[in-house]
Amino acid sequence: MNIATKLISRPKQLTKAANRAIYIDFEGLGKPEGADEAPDPSLLGVVASGRYTAFIHDEDMHHAARGRARNRFGLACAARRFGLEAALLGTVVQAEVQDRYIVHYSCQEKEMIAQALGDDHPLYERFLQRQLDAKDVLKKASGRGLIERPETHSLVDYASILEPGYVPHRLSEKAASKIRTVKGQPRADRAQKHLAELLDYNREDCLLMRRCLLETARVIRGRG
Repeated sequence: MNIATKLISRPKQLTKAANRAIYIDFEGLGKPEGADEAPDPSLLGVVASGRYTAFIHDEDMHHAARGRARNRFGLACAARRFGLEAALLGTVVQAEVQDRYIVHYSCQEKEMIAQALGDDHPLYERFLQRQLDAKDVLKKASGRGLIERPETHSLVDYASILEPGYVPHRLSEKAASKIRTVKGQPRADRAQKHLAELLDYNREDCLLMRRCLLETARVIRGRG
């Protein structure tokens, strides 16, 4: 049985899993038109036990992630590829030792990790053993009529259904543009302000996945 199917059939387990999970979300520039692959992600946001940490992999953004900004946001600056592997290793080990899921939204995160590390990398294999796609859970729940089915399967659309009055973050669908602004702003103080907005959006996406999973479990339990 698919893990998403199992969890929606056992909403108490879904609640427990969602409360204990580690949530991750990449931000990047996306795939250029005509390109076969997207560049490696610029940053990885991680929420574990309510604490948010951002790993900045793009060296052109490091000037915005030092000093007060680094202390404020718990930033970790590292070279692109090694930084991604190091960030993932810590996350995977925590998930393994504490028996938690690593929750992401859609197959994009898996594809980014496979592209950056290689789909035969041992760390990628370990990640696959702990990962849970929140989109898969929500799609299966809506497909079975357990929650309302949105027009699209975006996280924002599910949030709009599960959280009446939900207002999308102002950077929704605009993260790549904000990354370019940070990279192109030579003054660290100004770049930090733009980075702060980007990290706020990234953190909100991680927390939004958690809220949507918990609300889905609550709705399913309410159906008896």
